[in-house]
Amino acid sequence: MLSQAGQVLVQQVDNMMVGSIGTTELAAAAFANSIFVLGLVFGMGVTFGLTPLVGHAFAQNNKKEAGELLHNSFNVNVLSTVVLAAVMWLASFFFHEMGQPTEVAQMAISYYRILVFSFFPFMLFFTFKQFAEGMAETKHAMIITLIS
Repeated sequence: MLSQAGQVLVQQVDNMMVGSIGTTELAAAAFANSIFVLGLVFGMGVTFGLTPLVGHAFAQNNKKEAGELLHNSFNVNVLSTVVLAAVMWLASFFFHEMGQPTEVAQMAISYYRILVFSFFPFMLFFTFKQFAEGMAETKHAMIITLIS
């Protein structure tokens, strides 16, 4: 739970750092982050299905099944990441229609598109994180999240 909160906290820290640059930049970053978090939460939800399945396989000492689950989950998550990232990228074309000043929307688009590229490594990390949590190995993922 703490590591999931850590992912959202990283964006809040980004907003605090950008706030020292200027109010327009802060508005753009906050706007982009608020849209990005929708895809982020959805992507996290896709990966959550792996944890109980791996936990069940490990409880039965069936490491082969756990490995197959990781492989299948990886494939599903790659496919869902590509689809979701495409939808997220397309959303940036509608930022000007979301009631933001033109300057804020333009800055938000640039920042948001960079965030969309970060979605790929995020989902890769989350796939392996959920696998590790299924094996009751939660400490390492939490430490990595907190350090980031």
